[in-house]
Amino acid sequence: MDFRGIGLPSRSYSRFVNLLQIATNGTASCANIQGGMCALPQTCNNYQNLWQYSFRVAFNSNDGQYIVVPLSIFAQNKELQGLASCVIYVEKLDETLANSQSIVIGQMFFQSIDLAYFANFTAKQ
Repeated sequence: MDFRGIGLPSRSYSRFVNLLQIATNGTASCANIQGGMCALPQTCNNYQNLWQYSFRVAFNSNDGQYIVVPLSIFAQNKELQGLASCVIYVEKLDETLANSQSIVIGQMFFQSIDLAYFANFTAKQ
């Protein structure tokens, strides 16, 4: 659980950054570092049209199951360099590490979703 937001493999991350730039008219600034994030120059409530977007995360199976994860789950107002900004916690995964080809969903997702209501998990032994 060392991810705050969502970690994306390099290809997915690049695609996300490109789409975010289009959706924000080029105002987003994304850091390609561990623990990275994308910052917008105003608070999150100024980007209402942005929160209609989501991630569609498919499970590693051929049965077509997936989960829709709203982008807004990973957004938070934060002060950056003395200015109120909107930060989206999306991190580019390091290609040299194992499991870097899989999406990693972090704490913000689990804190915002009542998994007991939406899903039924079975523990493997």
